[in-house]
Amino acid sequence: MAVTKPRNRVVLFRLTQDEYSSLQSAAGGARSISDFARARILGPTSEEVRPLVRVDEKLDQLQLAVDQLTRIIESAKASA
Repeated sequence: MAVTKPRNRVVLFRLTQDEYSSLQSAAGGARSISDFARARILGPTSEEVRPLVRVDEKLDQLQLAVDQLTRIIESAKASA
């Protein structure tokens, strides 16, 4: 993701080792802890939201397919 405006302001705060470890775990797949913290504090940017919407749509389609397969399996079991 390209940064359109340079980020030249710094916010500092201290964490305990346990807090930092928790932050690292929560950031999981984020590009960096800074990106994760920025997104959590400011909310996702429009570039970040678009892929999430597509994932959400795919998950909905997958759920429909699983529901349909479940009905087919239950129907086959009832017929047997």
